[in-house]
Amino acid sequence: MLPSSSARCESAITSVRLGSPTARAAPSRRSRVERGIISPSVGFLERVVAACGEELVLDTREREVAFDESQLAEQAAMPVGDRLLLASNANRLAGAMTGAAARALAGRDG
Repeated sequence: MLPSSSARCESAITSVRLGSPTARAAPSRRSRVERGIISPSVGFLERVVAACGEELVLDTREREVAFDESQLAEQAAMPVGDRLLLASNANRLAGAMTGAAARALAGRDG
């Protein structure tokens, strides 16, 4: 999720700067990401962060919850269409939760 409009102002990240050739972040796409309608790609995040003079760093860490090998095997055995549907539903749920959180935060700031 991109920083909210107020956070962008605090960080001096203007819409003009995010719309620069470096960021290539169209206002409509930024808005959809901010509202949790779509998830940004790593490339999109890299461009936005670079336009702010920073570098995107991804890291890994050990899982806090044990990995369930049987669940992976069960899903790997599913037909591709079923796995795609499962992933799509999970992505929709994550987007809805992100949007709800963004709206709640926006209401708290306003």
